[in-house]
Amino acid sequence: MVELRYRYGRAEPLGLVYHLEKPAVFCGMDRRDAMDYSGAVRARLDSFDEIPFVDFIDLSAEMISDRDIRRKYAVLYNYLKSVYAGEIREPFFVFIGGTASSGKDTLVMNLGHYLHGFDRVTNVDKVRERARTELEDQYRGRIPRAYQPIFERLTSLDKSGIQFQNQYVQGKLREWEIDEVYRECNKSGGFHPWYAFQGINVSPGFESSIEGLSKILVILSPPADFIGSRVSVRQEKEQRLARLGDLSESDRSYAERQLELEHENSFRYRGFLEKEALRRGTPLITQGDELGVLQNFADYFIDALEKANSSLSYYQAV
Repeated sequence: MVELRYRYGRAEPLGLVYHLEKPAVFCGMDRRDAMDYSGAVRARLDSFDEIPFVDFIDLSAEMISDRDIRRKYAVLYNYLKSVYAGEIREPFFVFIGGTASSGKDTLVMNLGHYLHGFDRVTNVDKVRERARTELEDQYRGRIPRAYQPIFERLTSLDKSGIQFQNQYVQGKLREWEIDEVYRECNKSGGFHPWYAFQGINVSPGFESSIEGLSKILVILSPPADFIGSRVSVRQEKEQRLARLGDLSESDRSYAERQLELEHENSFRYRGFLEKEALRRGTPLITQGDELGVLQNFADYFIDALEKANSSLSYYQAV
């Protein structure tokens, strides 16, 4: 197996499935075409014992026939090359938002599978829970009225309550997580390729915590039946776990009404996010299928990488 050698001296076996098929699919290639492409590159590298990372990028990109996919692939891998070479001076931040059961966890899981280095992910829900605990400790359980929206279910709040909770969580995310990323980078002199934050509180404008262009925020807004079915399945699982016996008629009626409210609130918050996204020009991903969401995200993501780092331009990369 040919080894991939990085500029700083480390070499590793080139896992062709990881380094070729997955990023090719991420950049828009059909899965079967990606397998054929991987095989073609494998055959081309048979005569190599070792190949520098920068040469691997050029060779593998040149073998992609579709110009747009080749551009995205080249930008993606030249960014990784630049990170590993210490040529990128600031980390890149990814924010993923959407209403309940919109597919945020699924997208993050797929990004970890298809995108090299996508392993620093913070669940913003945990930041919100930590903020609640901090307020409870500070006020010894006697929370001032002004902070009550922090403790409510987000999707049940009105517009002002939603904005208050999201902005409060945004501030705490900057204080506890993002500033820590910058401290870590300054201390070590290096950083991971990207840092991701996902959760229901992530809304258009959340990315304003980051100065400069090294950031992207996307909102997932799949079709209504997709959200409804996911909410139903999740709540049914929760009910089964909590159920010790058969529900009485009154309990069943209550559970059904709660499910209806969950649906209504999820769709209402979805509408809020869509309006804010359109107002601010935030990328809105409306597909429901996993691959469509992944590849639509890749389009926005790679454009943002190229915008933040002009040296990654396709015309300079290959």
